[in-house]
Amino acid sequence: MNDKKWDEAEQLCAEKIKSLAGAKNPATANAFLLLAEIIFGKSDQSGLGLVEKNGKILIAKALCYYVLNLCKLGASTSNEDFSELERKPIETIKSLQDALFFSMDIDVVEGHKVFDKVKKHQAYLQEIRNSLREGLQSMPSINHDDLNEYEHYQKIQELYKVVAESLLKLVSEMLDDCVNLLGQSPCHYAAIALGSLARLEATPFSDFEWAILVEKSDEEHKIYFRKLTQLLHSMVISFGETILPSMGIDCLGKWFHDDVTPRGFAFDGALPQACKTPLGKREKDGTIVYELIDVPEEISKFQRLEWLQVNPQLACVLRTVLVINGGDKSLKLVRDYKLRLNEELDRLVANEEDSSPKKMRKAVALLELARDFDVFNPRLGNEDQAGKFFDIKKEIYRLMDRLVASVSLYFNACAQSAWECLLWLHKENFLSEKGMRNLFVAVSIGAELRARAYTERGRQDDYLDC
Repeated sequence: MNDKKWDEAEQLCAEKIKSLAGAKNPATANAFLLLAEIIFGKSDQSGLGLVEKNGKILIAKALCYYVLNLCKLGASTSNEDFSELERKPIETIKSLQDALFFSMDIDVVEGHKVFDKVKKHQAYLQEIRNSLREGLQSMPSINHDDLNEYEHYQKIQELYKVVAESLLKLVSEMLDDCVNLLGQSPCHYAAIALGSLARLEATPFSDFEWAILVEKSDEEHKIYFRKLTQLLHSMVISFGETILPSMGIDCLGKWFHDDVTPRGFAFDGALPQACKTPLGKREKDGTIVYELIDVPEEISKFQRLEWLQVNPQLACVLRTVLVINGGDKSLKLVRDYKLRLNEELDRLVANEEDSSPKKMRKAVALLELARDFDVFNPRLGNEDQAGKFFDIKKEIYRLMDRLVASVSLYFNACAQSAWECLLWLHKENFLSEKGMRNLFVAVSIGAELRARAYTERGRQDDYLDC
């Protein structure tokens, strides 16, 4: 079919899905499977670059896993027979993976051997989740005195640190698998974790945000790392925990809500406020808005005013990093990045309130603090909220997390996590011991609630019934 026919077929299929109104039956599964096949077909459209072509293959793969999850859910909640239907997405996934390997000059047989390890990686992720659940269950109840509360929540910090170390090991092993398929990298690089994993606050159900620091900013080198990113993304999609809205499927508009996929370990979404992966953000025509594959000097420039005004979340997430793959060259790249990051944040900027200039870090910290108090203003004590559901992440965890992050930025705290920041602030006499303990407990309450909610429900689910 020509490009116009493919577009028409995609739109008709999306309208069919919308008309089914979220029914969990074979008709819905077949409609999504057809959409996967159409988007797979569109990957051969004329004028597509390699990233765009493979992006469509990854979307089609995510749709197939949606169908598999739908079959499991439908089989457990209805009398419908999904057994025959389950074979179709599995066959399509194999074809999609073949196409991805072919586009990257990867031997198909070797590629499938490596991707068969996904089951091992899934088992390890489940071990991390089980270990966290057991750790939470073994925690003693709290006696409400300052010392007991503080000691109790120190154990929460320890549990999160173990989770982060385990997740880094998981991602590192998966990256090694992908590098083995692609061949040796053309230059030294450092894969760095961002977001909650870098802050040692990730759960085993958190989105994965990351970037790649490279030794040389060369287009040929970037082609390799774009392939590496999409190959790892394909492996992560194979876990079956990537919700469809995170894939940026245009035909599934704001009306679509994925209540089928057990949201868990997945790449950060292809949404305007997300895109915290090496491929960054692209326009629909493939034009690069930004990429997170570059030399330390260039990545550090996201702290400048032109980016802070356009995408403050991106600048924020790039301030805390953690190396994924070791080696002296990788660590040197990370040290270089942190040095250049501090140089950017220590630049003097004009201050509107008085004539004296202020360091960028202090100006940004105060702006972010004011913004976050407005966005995440808690409503737990409001009488009219009785009996309503609260979002643990946005209404309990996020305010304290952002508060400590802003204070950490302002004082240039030598700390990786919110907990470490509070200890540093106390050590440097910016916080009294009582203040440190109270804030430590406050940060930990949100962290514990998130961990308990996710592990009990087996997915990202932030709603708390009050």
